[in-house]
Amino acid sequence: MEQEVAKEAQNLSLGKYLQKARDKKDLSIEAVSRHTRINLTNLSALEADDVERLPNIAYVRGFVKTLAKTYDIDVEEATRKLEELYGEAASEQTQPLEATDFPQANVEKKQDLVKKEVQISDSLKYKLLGVVAAFSIGIFIFINLDKSREVDTGEETKEVVVEAQVLDENTPLQEESVEETETTSQEATSEDATEQVVEETKPEVIVETKKEEKPEEKKVEEKEEKELNFYNLPSPLFAFKDISEDEKNEIIPANIRAAFEDGKQNIFLKAMTGDSWIVYQSDEDPIKKFTLKEGRYLLIKGDKILLRLGNIDALNVFYNGELLGMNSRSGVKSLVFPVEIAKDYKLPLFIFDKNGGVQTSKEYLEQKENSQN
Repeated sequence: MEQEVAKEAQNLSLGKYLQKARDKKDLSIEAVSRHTRINLTNLSALEADDVERLPNIAYVRGFVKTLAKTYDIDVEEATRKLEELYGEAASEQTQPLEATDFPQANVEKKQDLVKKEVQISDSLKYKLLGVVAAFSIGIFIFINLDKSREVDTGEETKEVVVEAQVLDENTPLQEESVEETETTSQEATSEDATEQVVEETKPEVIVETKKEEKPEEKKVEEKEEKELNFYNLPSPLFAFKDISEDEKNEIIPANIRAAFEDGKQNIFLKAMTGDSWIVYQSDEDPIKKFTLKEGRYLLIKGDKILLRLGNIDALNVFYNGELLGMNSRSGVKSLVFPVEIAKDYKLPLFIFDKNGGVQTSKEYLEQKENSQN
């Protein structure tokens, strides 16, 4: 019995896997959202296998691990299903930070830190005022001593004044070269500060800018390397499933059947038992992506069609009027019509950039090869 349950879990998509685990715990999705502090929209997108509505996979890993612990299910199995859902072999991060995996938890920690800092600042308020007062008195005494020394010769007083002006003019210029530009309120406070305070802030600013630049470059390089993972499409991509003509007629409306064109690739999709997300391209038309709601259908025609489908268990897909039988443990499936051109494409079938642009894997690899030549 346990083996049958394990096999059933392996065949489920990530969304179905999490939803079934939640139902087994008899928890509502709202209750899980309140308990885990995961946004309700993200939970709904996870259970619908809707990658387009989910954030970066680094955050989603944290969501999945939290849900796996909440539902008492296998963390590794849930994480594996997540990798398959995103369509790429994203490597596991070693020693992930809780703050990066759980944005809500990070907010709570920051709030706790702010409260503690307020309490500490209140307790040290009078001590700090005493230090500032003592420092001001020391400066006042020091200035009076300098003035008493300068009374002896008029020439010495002029030289001292000139040196003080040179220091005041140079210090703000050095700060601007390191930090570029600051707000007007910060500039005003730095001008009112004493010469000793200005000299102390210089090395602190320089050290901070050096430390911040290096890790940013490393992060950019790591992200670029992760985008280079491509895989061949499986063969065969699909098989045909036998159903009666009456069943076909019940699913495919008469006007859609009449719209099929001989010699073209006619793809009919209908969301039967739930929502499904779809990304597709017909011939050289722009790539389109949207969610196909339960009960809705779509007809795509062309000489060449590329498809990426999510939550395929909820879909019926017909190719030239014949029902396709498809299997995917992740619930995500990529298809190319006609199958003869599938060898020209790789997984992931579509590549999305940071600016919202999208292109096929074939176009991406061709551009990369041309840029290297």
